[in-house]
Amino acid sequence: MQHERFAQLAGVGGFVLDLDDDRLHWSDACCALHGLPAGHQPTLEEAIGYFAPEAQLQLYAAFKELRTRGGRIDLELPLLTASDARLWVRVVAEAEPSGARAQRIVGAMQDVTERRSAQEQERRSMALLHGAMDALEQPFALYDPEDRLVYFNEAFRDALALLGDTLRAGLRYEDLLHELLERQALPPEADEAWVRRQVQARRQLGRAEHSELQTLADGRVQRVIERLMPDGHVASLRIDLSELVQARRAAESAAEAKGQFVANISHEIRTPLNAVLGMLQLLARTPLDARQQDYQRKAEGAARALLAILNDTLDFSKIEAGRMELDPQPFELDALLQELDLLLRPLLGDKPVALRLERDARLPRWLLGDALRLRQVLVNLGSNAIKFTAQGEVGVRLQAIAIEPGRVQLRVEVRDTGIGISAEQQQRLFRSFTQAEAGITRRYGGTGLGLVISQRLVALMHGELELHSTEGQGSCFAFNLWLPRGAVPDSAPLDPPPRDGERLRGLRLLLVEDHPLNQQVARELLQLEGATVQVLGNGREALEHLLAGGAVDAVLMDLQMPELDGFSATRRLREAGFGLPIIAMTANASSSDRQACLAAGMNDHVGKPFDLHELVGVLLRHTPGGAPSPLAPALRRGVDPGEAAIDEAGALARLGGRADVYANLIERWLAELPAQAQALRDASDAGPLLHALKGLAGTLGALRLAAALQAAEAGGDAERASALAALQASHEPLQAMAQRLRAQAAPPPVGAAAEDGLARLRELLSHNDAAVLDALLALRPRLSHERYRELAQLVEDFDFPAALALIDSWHA
Repeated sequence: MQHERFAQLAGVGGFVLDLDDDRLHWSDACCALHGLPAGHQPTLEEAIGYFAPEAQLQLYAAFKELRTRGGRIDLELPLLTASDARLWVRVVAEAEPSGARAQRIVGAMQDVTERRSAQEQERRSMALLHGAMDALEQPFALYDPEDRLVYFNEAFRDALALLGDTLRAGLRYEDLLHELLERQALPPEADEAWVRRQVQARRQLGRAEHSELQTLADGRVQRVIERLMPDGHVASLRIDLSELVQARRAAESAAEAKGQFVANISHEIRTPLNAVLGMLQLLARTPLDARQQDYQRKAEGAARALLAILNDTLDFSKIEAGRMELDPQPFELDALLQELDLLLRPLLGDKPVALRLERDARLPRWLLGDALRLRQVLVNLGSNAIKFTAQGEVGVRLQAIAIEPGRVQLRVEVRDTGIGISAEQQQRLFRSFTQAEAGITRRYGGTGLGLVISQRLVALMHGELELHSTEGQGSCFAFNLWLPRGAVPDSAPLDPPPRDGERLRGLRLLLVEDHPLNQQVARELLQLEGATVQVLGNGREALEHLLAGGAVDAVLMDLQMPELDGFSATRRLREAGFGLPIIAMTANASSSDRQACLAAGMNDHVGKPFDLHELVGVLLRHTPGGAPSPLAPALRRGVDPGEAAIDEAGALARLGGRADVYANLIERWLAELPAQAQALRDASDAGPLLHALKGLAGTLGALRLAAALQAAEAGGDAERASALAALQASHEPLQAMAQRLRAQAAPPPVGAAAEDGLARLRELLSHNDAAVLDALLALRPRLSHERYRELAQLVEDFDFPAALALIDSWHA
């Protein structure tokens, strides 16, 4: 009974056929398999009748074979049960002999419907898969884990028809490549080593996909894509790209022809347009009534707008054709901002809009990049900002995001308080010839190319132009660029060196100072002495910079700074094993202050205001290969605070005799004076601010003011009030001094070497000759940087009368 139960659970029914009388005995499990009640015993004909007609013939033949010859049968046949259920059953039976003949047949039947259904589904799936592979127009092949060809479609056979019967299932991938190599059907560079590399690449596929572009010997181009499947098989697809490559080459050729056409047309249009602008300039110099003057101004404005469109179109054509190339050269950030100011400020007109140009003090003076293209981007973004801002502010900000040895990450932001751009409009803003909406073109004009050109130029510089805007609240366009530090080019006009020459040439200095004005003074003076100066704002930044491997020859360390003061920073540097010279720079100059600096690990101490010659001597004394520098005699003896308000001579002596640097310093002080005074009024702890201001006042030579600030630093509210009054009273005498210094530092007369060139340029300008640009370039090495830049701007803007007036002013 247990055997019967197990058989029933397994879906296996047993039967016995007695060959003497053809009586058939079924087990209960066999009855259940046929949908019959337990105990039912059918005749042989009834039992065979449950099978499909073709299966019945197989069973009669099989039983006849067992009767006569014995042996064993194993068949899978379709069956229809008593309840009309269609099944597949496996019939296994063998004859039991008795003497010379078989006495009975013993067998079993098992329901194999699910297995047969799964096999049929798999067969249909494989047929569908093979059909899909055969339907592919591209060659496809499947390799087993041993790299043998398992399956390939008709397109694969057609592509490798030259192999004939060699192409068959079981062919190894390596043998396939060798066959193709012999028939010269691989890329021209293919050889045995190439085959080995291909086989090795297949073995190292891992889970990755391998893709390779191949140009075959017959000129066809195909991409071979191979991917390793989870079971170890490799699927290989070959895509014929010949037509696509030919189409691309044709498109590139057409683009090249278009670009050449645009360039030729641009040249042909630019020549008469230059003449038009020149003639309009000449016309403006003739007697005109009010109406004629209005016509002249409008015609000139239209001509300049046409020139701008022409330039944009030419640039866009170059970018589209891939012919726009950058020309990295050392450039000066301050000069870039000055040029930008000259170009953007006239666009403000009478709008109530402020233009603000800001530069991070941590940025080096010189960088390496394409200043022309960077200026073009800034002019495009800035002019757009002005165009779409009716009131408020337009700002351009250059910021140092990261500073590393040899390079900096520059962030450029152009902000405005204009009409803003909606999220929907931003999606299409960078498309060619497209503006935010149709009404923009009607109201503000423009071609829609400026932003596209700016975006492509920023991408050429390895940056990405970002846009952040809210409709009705303004916009901000920004991008980040990594730029190498730039050395001052040999051809760049330099400020005259101090009388003792560049005594610090090649010296790398780290200036750690938190006050911007002190930073400017020390940096500019040390740079004039030939040093490379990097500025950081506190001791923590200096510590991080040096621990990160920043290379310097000496550190100039202020003492009172936020986050980490000079004493603490020096101690940590010494604890970290740094032995480089560290020189204190502070307005506290007593002997006890000096001893405190030495105790902290500093090598020397220089008081503020520092004397340039003394500072140079200290640096040379403490740096490798240096020697004590003879101190220049003071231009005059020290002045007592009660004797004079400002010690101009002493300040000039400390600044190396540089009147221009002294004037810059005073003007910067005067610009910040209102903010400093307010900060002094508001500060709950005014000690650090008073200390910084005291040192700056001493540098300026403002002795009475320095004394008042020193008294306030040590005193109370009354002394602070006196210091505020002295601060306000210093404005007028310092302003008068700056004006005198500017006059002293005025540029020298034009040299004889430039006279002939200027005469030639003047003649060309007077006759509106298109050769003015060539004559201007010839003058570049003969003029100072400032003079050349100012003259070039007027000539490039076709403002020939103003250029002539400028040249005349140099000879006045």
